Formats: sequence, structure tokens, C-alpha cells
Amino acid sequence: MGCERRTSFLGVPTPCYIPATVAGNMPHLTPDNCAKLADLSLVGVNFGELFSSMAFLEQTKMDFKSYLHLPNECKVIFSITDVTNMPIARNTKTQTKSMRSFESSNGRKQITADEYMKAVNQYAPSSFLALADEVDPTFGYKRQQTAVETSIAWLDECIAARPADTPVLGVLVGGNEPRLRDISVKETVKRAIDGVAISGFGGGETQAFREATLLSYQTTVPAALPRLLLNIGQPLDVLASVGLGVDAFMSSYPLIVTKFAYALVFWTDNESTAEAMETTKINLRDKQYERDARPLLPGCSCFACARHSRAYINHLLNVHEMLADVLLYMHNMHHYYAFFAAIRASIANGTFERYRDEFTTKYTQ
Repeated sequence: MGCERRTSFLGVPTPCYIPATVAGNMPHLTPDNCAKLADLSLVGVNFGELFSSMAFLEQTKMDFKSYLHLPNECKVIFSITDVTNMPIARNTKTQTKSMRSFESSNGRKQITADEYMKAVNQYAPSSFLALADEVDPTFGYKRQQTAVETSIAWLDECIAARPADTPVLGVLVGGNEPRLRDISVKETVKRAIDGVAISGFGGGETQAFREATLLSYQTTVPAALPRLLLNIGQPLDVLASVGLGVDAFMSSYPLIVTKFAYALVFWTDNESTAEAMETTKINLRDKQYERDARPLLPGCSCFACARHSRAYINHLLNVHEMLADVLLYMHNMHHYYAFFAAIRASIANGTFERYRDEFTTKYTQ
């Protein structure tokens, strides 16, 4: 595939999907439902959602994962990037070179690198993204240049204060400016980091620019460093990015699909989805499903498909019952994980390019 392929990230087989929490929890899912997702082994937690809880956790000495209702074996990547609400930081009036603005449950707040690292040390995540000046990629050259310079300065502060043996990912910024992207990556990889997080995509850039940038990272990012791509989740975009060396994806794609009452039904080259449909997703609000006794995806082994029909979920949606979102999200997460499992299998078999091309010919987005 044109680059050396890493096989794991924080002990999780790659390429992998990393869901993001909402308000500090897995959206729609109770702890017992989380346990039904066998592949839920790594999640991204946005610090902004926990900002107002720091004092409570410090006073009670409550375990971080218990507070989040995550399985004990689940690993956590800590960041201040909200992939459920991208692009971020459109309003930069309160952003300075010493303080990062972010949205919390109590409104817009500011934090220094020192304060951020205090939180990292307090919560002890499995890994964390360095504090970075992530702004809307459509902002002008001077603002993007400031973002690059500030992010490098904050990275140095984060590395100096990092907990022992906790991997840190440097964040690559630069917006839609190739020269600034190049400066960002070259300065970032000079530091003692354990991987890179690629920020600033998914906000309206052209596919050609995104793929050209990822291609350039194949030579500028050392082969040993894992690459985490933020906010890219569409299946065709995932396949293209995997082909360009990306190891992990943190996005809200299954959550967004669920929000609009869709169920993922695309082919994954997996026996459990042998009856996948000609489209990537179906809208369960559609009247055509009100008497459809089939599961969301025939052959799928997820909790929702094993127990409920399209007609039942159509009914739940039409009466605004929250169980509809629970069942849809469980299915969509299960199916999306199966998609990544199929990608890993194709890489292991040496057939990734064929799999990517076959998938691409089947679907348009």
C-alpha cells in the first residue's frame, strides 16, 4: 500500500475505529449495552465534557472509568478535540497563544497547557493528544501559521509534563495550506512523541487535498509512529485513508447516521453481511418499513438484529421512543466495527487494494 503498515495502536489491532464519548459517556448506551459491543476496546474522551467534573472527581477520588461507565478493560484516549462537533473553534476571539478555547458543558472556557496536563495526570488515560491550536481549516494563512507555532509550543509543554509511560500524540495542523502542513509535521516529529493525530479535515476540504496531504505524511512521518485521523468516517474516505497509511479513525460517523434514523447495511466482505443491500444505509423512518419483519440487516449478529425487526424500530421512531436510538446505534456500531475487521482481514491476506476497489465500485456516497 505504499507504506509500512503498523498492526496495532495501544494494543488494539489496526486499522481501527475509535468512537468518541458525548457528555462523558457512550451515546445512547448504558454500561450493560456497552458490554454487548465486543469491539469496544478504545474510546476517545473529550476533556471539555469533563471540565466541570474535575473538582468532583478530585474530591471523591472516584475512578475515571467508573465515572464514564466504561468497561474496565476499555482504553481511553484523552483530548480536547470534540469530533462530535467539528470543525472546532470557529470563534477565535478568546483564543490566545497561552490559552486554548474549548466548549464545555458550562459554555466556552479557556485552558493553558499546564492546566491541561494537570488533568491528564489526574485522569491517567491510556494515551492523550497534546494540546493544539485546532481551528477551522478555512481560516486564512496568518491564523493557520499562528496555529502551527502555538501547537508546537504547547506540544513541548505537554511532553515536559507528561505522565511516565503514557503515550502522547502530537497534533498535525495547518488547515488547507500545504506549506504550513509541512512545517507542522516536520516540527512535530522532531519531538519525543508516540504517534500523530491528523487534525483539520472533514470541514469542507477537497478530497484531492486531503489525500495529497496524507500521501505526503507517508514520507514525513516516521514509519514507526501510528497515525490517528480525526473526523473522517465515511466508508469510502476510510478506505482511501487506510491506503494512505492511516491506522486509526476517531469520528462520530455511526452516531450521525443514528441521529438521522439510518441503519448501516453496506457490504463488508463478511459472512454476517452476505445479504447486504445495494445502498450503504436505509432510513428506518420510511413508511416502507412499517410492516417489514426482517432485521435491520439480514445475517447481522448484533443485539438489535437478533431480537428486533425493521417494523418495530420504525414504530419506535415514529412514536419518538428513545429505544429506537439505542437499537440503531448498537447495530451501526457493530456493523462499523465489522467493516474495520474486514479491512484488517484484507490487509492480512494481501488483498486490500482489491477489497477497496470492489467496495468503491459498489457504492457512491
